[in-house]
Amino acid sequence: MSQSPQLLRPDVARSTLRVERRARERPTVDDDALMAQVQAGSRDAFGQLYDRYRDRAYRVSRSVCRDDGRADDAVQEAFISVWRSRVTYRQGL
Repeated sequence: MSQSPQLLRPDVARSTLRVERRARERPTVDDDALMAQVQAGSRDAFGQLYDRYRDRAYRVSRSVCRDDGRADDAVQEAFISVWRSRVTYRQGL
């Protein structure tokens, strides 16, 4: 009875999962294109940016605030600020 290569080699299984995860996470639309849509008032595009960066923003905020509630509030305020100032966004800066 033959075992699958993933059962024999856990490092291969982990590597495969990382590649698959990166492929799923790879953006289909780049940030500048999304921001152009956000500037035009697209809530869907803003939602995509939020989904793309919320976890990273939370990790940074949590490392600074050292408090879950404050980190959540900081991320929320940051994204509200992005939405409110969307018309003044300039690409490439």
